[in-house]
Amino acid sequence: MSLENNPLYNAGRGAAFDIEGAHALDASIMAGHTRACGAVIGVSNLKNPIRCARLVMEKSPHVLLAGSGAEQFSAAQGAEVVARNYFSTQRKFNVLCDVLAERGLPPLEAPKHGWPDSDTQGSEHGVCGTVGCVALDSRGHLAAATSTGGLSGKMIGRVGDSPIPAAGTYANERVAVSGTGQGEEYLRHFIAARVAMLVELGGLSVDEAVEHCLTKVLAAGDGGLIAIDRDGRVSIRTTTGGLPSAAADSEGQRVVQLWPESR
Repeated sequence: MSLENNPLYNAGRGAAFDIEGAHALDASIMAGHTRACGAVIGVSNLKNPIRCARLVMEKSPHVLLAGSGAEQFSAAQGAEVVARNYFSTQRKFNVLCDVLAERGLPPLEAPKHGWPDSDTQGSEHGVCGTVGCVALDSRGHLAAATSTGGLSGKMIGRVGDSPIPAAGTYANERVAVSGTGQGEEYLRHFIAARVAMLVELGGLSVDEAVEHCLTKVLAAGDGGLIAIDRDGRVSIRTTTGGLPSAAADSEGQRVVQLWPESR
């Protein structure tokens, strides 16, 4: 939720615009020890889609809720509803206009739902993408979560890998995984679950499994992955050149990096 509230990232406030200058936000969460999972797709008035995904997991009999149904359910469960212009930032709108120009389309004059009363611009040093988290708790339980605004200039109705368990998010008793990158490729190759299966059935370490998926299954530049196994071993890898990330453990170790070396 902290990353969704930060306009630097492509999730929550500051999310990418679709081709009409609006927002359609996706998120998913999964608990490894129970395989419980929940996801929301294409929501546009819920402040924190990842909280709504958890509500679907814990308060409904379903895994995926989309659009207005996800919005109505989440609001009824107490999720914070915001104006549809809450997510708009000038920086991401400029990115949309650049995308439209590259396609030979005219730029939009303003976001579809207008501007919020105040616009937090985010970092002057560029923008970041989809956000994800993997965690191991003191009981040995693993969990993963992913939240995104999708691709800038995406078609109406487009859904990537982030809200799809096994594609962009996955957790079981051995490993938890979250991905960012070219969502269609993560969907085609069920990347998050593939990492877990390589650990569980292939006997690879979590870092070996992540490296295999990024370099042997996906193409160079397709994205990155974060993962953690049941022994607390962390893998942070990308083939895009940059993956802002942070890791922490109960012994006080803290790592924050923009361009991670494999770890």
